Amino acid sequence: MYKILDKLVTDFSKKIKPGTKKTKLDIYELENGLVKKLGKKDFNILGGYAKFAESVEVLIEQNKLQPVKKSGSNGKNPALYNKYWLLINQELRKQVKKELLLFQHLDNASFFYETYPEKFQEDKEYLVLLNDFLKNDQASNKRITLNQRSYQIFKDEKFLQDKDRGKPYLLKLIKNPREKLNYYEENDPVYLFPLTSKLNKLSSVLIVENKNVFRSLHEDTDFRKTLIKDFSIYGLGCGYGRKITGNFDFIKEIPFIDKATTRIYYIGDLDPEGISIAVYIIKEYPEYDIKPMTSLYERMIKKEPDPPYLKEDQSCSKEQLAYFLGFFDVDLRKKIRQVIEEGKYIPEEVLCL
Repeated sequence: MYKILDKLVTDFSKKIKPGTKKTKLDIYELENGLVKKLGKKDFNILGGYAKFAESVEVLIEQNKLQPVKKSGSNGKNPALYNKYWLLINQELRKQVKKELLLFQHLDNASFFYETYPEKFQEDKEYLVLLNDFLKNDQASNKRITLNQRSYQIFKDEKFLQDKDRGKPYLLKLIKNPREKLNYYEENDPVYLFPLTSKLNKLSSVLIVENKNVFRSLHEDTDFRKTLIKDFSIYGLGCGYGRKITGNFDFIKEIPFIDKATTRIYYIGDLDPEGISIAVYIIKEYPEYDIKPMTSLYERMIKKEPDPPYLKEDQSCSKEQLAYFLGFFDVDLRKKIRQVIEEGKYIPEEVLCL
């Protein structure tokens, strides 16, 4: 039981802000946490309260806990105080703080390891590799994927992405890691299908949120003709839902998209999630002329006069909703706001019906 209690106390200490010398811990909170961790049956099998009290005394001897005598007794046998000071290993923090002076290229390392000093020794060999890589400016000559950069530094391509194989949190030790390590995410690219054989520069393209809608609209010959005739849209793309927020950079690699002349229309689900995605890419990429495809949103509303209620919790901020509504006329704004405020939604799949 002692080992489990010791880990529980350590977990409590991790929540303490750097610089805090000690904090109070309620003995009932500690006991209940241990019962919850073990289960009441196993707690009793391992010795119950008597063993718990014995383990507390061991932690006191190890200077991890200190009684708050003014808090009084808990009235049990053997008696414990109601509150204890949870002591922080100041010597370990001092040692870690001194060693961190060697890692000048890991901007946030000091804050992190002063908060969790026990993790420093566990991570030290990897910190040396990462710091040396940045110190020698080895990333400046070529932009590559995060997997490739991870292998280059740690000889493990998943080290900076897979928490079971590595330590992805090391990226948080660097301010602007994507820029300093010069990598890009391996997201699905924005898929774009030309609707014309003239691929010099496209005047307008339409990107839909979901791949099943993309497939259906792509195979709808009449819809494709309408896009070309009525809207001068010569490309149909797919953003793969929220993935587009991380992979829109790929559109820069498409040669027939010109940010100065190509208008990019976007259509997604009429729900908080869909709205937040649309607003994100419009604001994140101001160098592109991105607009919601208002006529298709209007068609969605006409096709679904009685929208269903959302099947899951979603949200977008009032600012995002207001910004999104700014692209529509007064009548459409009112209808869209009503759908969102009533907790309903219209999936873009209705366009295919």
